[in-house]
Amino acid sequence: MQITVIGAPDNEIKEVQAEEEKWDKARAKRRQLHPSLLKNATPQKRSVVVPESVLGKIVVHPSVPSSNPWYAEIFSYLNRLASDPAILHVCHLHGYKVGTLTELLPHEHPELLGLNINMGDTILLRIRTDAADGLRDYKTTRRVLIHELCHIEIAGHPPEFNALNSQLNREVEAFEHNRILGTHRLSKGPVYEPANTVSVDADEEREERRRKILAATEKRLADVDHSIQAQCGDSKKVPFSE
Repeated sequence: MQITVIGAPDNEIKEVQAEEEKWDKARAKRRQLHPSLLKNATPQKRSVVVPESVLGKIVVHPSVPSSNPWYAEIFSYLNRLASDPAILHVCHLHGYKVGTLTELLPHEHPELLGLNINMGDTILLRIRTDAADGLRDYKTTRRVLIHELCHIEIAGHPPEFNALNSQLNREVEAFEHNRILGTHRLSKGPVYEPANTVSVDADEEREERRRKILAATEKRLADVDHSIQAQCGDSKKVPFSE
């Protein structure tokens, strides 16, 4: 395989560097201040804003000792949720705070995927499979977490809850979409895109294909949310020992 590298000649590079040095010197002269202007001058104080933590403690279930091989994986999974930029964005946007994020074992409340205790004091998530032999899909669990975050604001599942849950999911998707748009591609050529499961004719317009894909995606996510809602709960007072 032969690789050809195309660049500017050395003489052109030196000319550009010389021009930049000339401009740097000119700007440096303009920035110099008379000593009288610097008399009794003090550096300007700038406050550094540190983002406030919205998720307090990450707790692995007490039944899992630190020596257990699952301990590190469970903690890493919970920590990924707690530090997910999209989740933090939504929490800051709505002023949500969670005291403790921990695991809900498959045999504990087996009908639930998530549980919010006392309006965000503790959120428990089912992160293991029903057979407890692996970890559940991350993005599905994240939607469960979003569902439980809604219970910080609204108890039960009235229509207002469904509207808030949809809003938070849209905000997460918009946040991640904007992050992707803010990245830079090294190439403008074709890139790999995974095949979709929607059948389309070869001669359909691109917008029509996008519309079908979007409709299929929205239906799938609506089904996921419906399933999550049937398997999530909130409680003001549920005994919990750490």
